[in-house]
Amino acid sequence: MEAAAGNDRAGMVGIVLVNWNGGENVRRSYASLTAGDYRGWKLFIVDNASEDDSVEMIRREIPDAILIESGANLGFAGGCNIGIKRVLEMGLEYVFLLNSDARVLPNTVSELVSASRRLDDKAILGSLVRYFPSGKVQYMGSRRSLESGRPHWYTETEDSERLQQELIEGDFIFGAALFAPSELFRKVGLFDERFFLNFEETDWCYRAAASGIASYVVTKSVVQHIGSASLGARTAPLQTYFLTRNRLLFYDKHGGLKHRLSAYLEVLRDLIGRIKRSAEAYPPFGRLDPSTRALLCAIRDYGLRRFGDCPARVRELGNMERASRDVQPAHD
Repeated sequence: MEAAAGNDRAGMVGIVLVNWNGGENVRRSYASLTAGDYRGWKLFIVDNASEDDSVEMIRREIPDAILIESGANLGFAGGCNIGIKRVLEMGLEYVFLLNSDARVLPNTVSELVSASRRLDDKAILGSLVRYFPSGKVQYMGSRRSLESGRPHWYTETEDSERLQQELIEGDFIFGAALFAPSELFRKVGLFDERFFLNFEETDWCYRAAASGIASYVVTKSVVQHIGSASLGARTAPLQTYFLTRNRLLFYDKHGGLKHRLSAYLEVLRDLIGRIKRSAEAYPPFGRLDPSTRALLCAIRDYGLRRFGDCPARVRELGNMERASRDVQPAHD
């Protein structure tokens, strides 16, 4: 939807949502946008070959959105790139990447635009992301650890004083709600599609930082995020695969030798720990659970330089893990 002109404080915002079998989430996200106080936006929905009725629902209920059917599951990175390119082609001033399972508050977009103007449109911005419905903080910024070389996320308990600031400076912006002037995408480039999903926005912000572009969380701009709507929990096979493989790719691009060796040891310790737990659960030889097998696939594919989407086998492992959860006996 592109609302009528009436907010002369800023230019148009191209809001990009990537959808994969999440039509109901898209509907709710759109409803939250239309209830907002900022009217100068256009919605771009990139559908990554959904198998549900998402496309039909979008055409029927969100006719003002620009619907782009990718024809394949390109992941978050590839889907966002398609939407970003269209925003740039149309000459809109800002890009706002919003997860399809995220909802904005009435002032979310207007606070981002106002903050960007105050910073002369030279910074990457993000919203304060809270889990829905609990309200707990999911993301409030992070700093790069000198020891590990990767982002160390701020937490509500240890860094609560930062929430009193209007802007929290950090090393990257969480992709659930990433806002930037279009000019910065022209300068930095698009997402690296090898990541497919997870670490693509971190990589992009680190590339931007190398060009002197700062990142800030705008604390008055809040997004409510369901989280893991399509991948499952952090320990699920799909999450395990992408987080492991892409973390190693991230270190290849942005870490020194010390950081890469540390990452290899960390993954090895994780693997050994999982194998030990499997042996204890299924003696005498153990049986690897789906997530451990997904971890092995991630290590193999990183070594073979296979990036992009995961193998079909990893998605099968995810189905196996969900099925095993569904048949677990109830406990008193």
